[in-house]
Parts: sequence; C-alpha cells; structure tokens
Amino acid sequence: FLNRAQTNEWKGWMQIAFVAYHLANAQAVFIPIRWFVSAYVWMTGFGHARYLDKTRDVSLARFAKMIWRMNFFAAPLSLATGTPWIQYYVVALHTVHFALVFLAYALVIALARARRPDGSSRLKWIALVLLAATVVVVWELPGTYEATLRPALRTAFGRDFEAYFWYRTRMDYLSSLSGAACAAAFPRLVAAWTRLEERLAAGKRAAACRDASALLALPLAAAAAACVVAVVRCRGPDRRVSDHRRYVLVHPYIAT
Repeated sequence: FLNRAQTNEWKGWMQIAFVAYHLANAQAVFIPIRWFVSAYVWMTGFGHARYLDKTRDVSLARFAKMIWRMNFFAAPLSLATGTPWIQYYVVALHTVHFALVFLAYALVIALARARRPDGSSRLKWIALVLLAATVVVVWELPGTYEATLRPALRTAFGRDFEAYFWYRTRMDYLSSLSGAACAAAFPRLVAAWTRLEERLAAGKRAAACRDASALLALPLAAAAAACVVAVVRCRGPDRRVSDHRRYVLVHPYIAT
C-alpha cells in the first residue's frame, strides 16, 4: 500500500496536471482530469476518516486548523484578484468534503461520548452511514438540494457561485464517501492481506486463493454496481459519454 510520502507525491503531480490543463485549456484531456480531481477528493475522504477514527479528535481547533491549511493561499488570492473562491474548485472540493466527513464523525462521536465515554469500534460505520445518507439525500434525491443549499448559497454568495458549486460538487459527491468507506475497511483489509501473505509463504495455496477471492469480491461488486448506475443514468439514444456535458452525468459513478 502507498505510504504518506507517495500519496503526497501523487497529489503534487495531480496539482501540476490541474494547472497545466487550465493554462492550456486542454479539453482533449477533460475526462482524465476529472478522474484526477475525483482521486484527490477520494484521498480527502480516506485520509480524514482514518485520522478521525484513530484519534477521535473532533474539536473545533482541529476543524479550524484544517480549514486554514486548505485555504490559507486560495482565500487571500481570491480576495486579492477578485476571483470567486469557488473557481479554485480543487480547494473548494477539498474543503467541502473535509467538512462533510468531519461533521459526520463529530456528530456520531459526540453522541457516543454522551452515552459511553470509552467510545465504540462501530462508530466509524455509523459515521459512514450518516455520511452516505447526507450525500445521497443532498446530491441525488431530487428537490433536496434545491430546497436547502440552493437558496442559502444564492442568498449568501450569489446565483453564479451557487450554480458553479452545484456543478463541481455534483460531479464528485460520492468520492469522499468511497474514500471514507475504504478507510473504515482498511484495518480488516490489512489483516486479510497479511493472512494471505502468510498462507502463501506456508504453501497453503488453496486457502490463499479463498482469501484472495474474498478480498476481491467487495471491490468488484462495488465496481459492477457503479457501472450499472452509470448505464442507467446515461440511458437514451442521445446520451453519449464522449460528450463532456453528458459525461458529467455518469462521472460520479465511474470516477468513484
């Protein structure tokens, strides 16, 4: 598995790709760049979910520190140039999805501490369900976004801000969820991988094959489900994925 230094390098190369894409207006690589953005948001969900699960640090100081770290350059730059903050959409997505993951964990941990101060190993799964319910209801259930976030964002920041916020967040709304799900399953994945290596080293190939099948079953099932949803969302004679405007309809399910 990739370590912290490797994932940081991965993020750095993707940031270079984002800048080059916009400087060159390279529409020919629109779809791969969308995948890079989704990967960045996935790592946001994974990294913060892992941290919160291990430390249970849902303090206001932690939240403020992370918001500052994500925006300490983009926010002053936005003020200095007059460019709307949402136009720095990678920063905006990073911020929004961190807030979603943090708030889901914070609510669950706060309720758990009120009942059992020692916490529970099931907290991450409860937080994951809460996060899933939130993103599906807001970004997938018709009418919810229009009745909640849209009027609030238009009142606070204007119509253009809200429209771009919807466009950007809708494309990657599932990515932090899948990252958080992987973070929740990560300890079991590591244990299963270690057991697989031990059985291979001991020459127990049949048992190793069973373990490998179990490891692959869930990711393959998730990929198949995403493909089915993408096909359903893209059904119709005029919906071609090669069209950028049509692609954004299926991107949340393909890139996740």
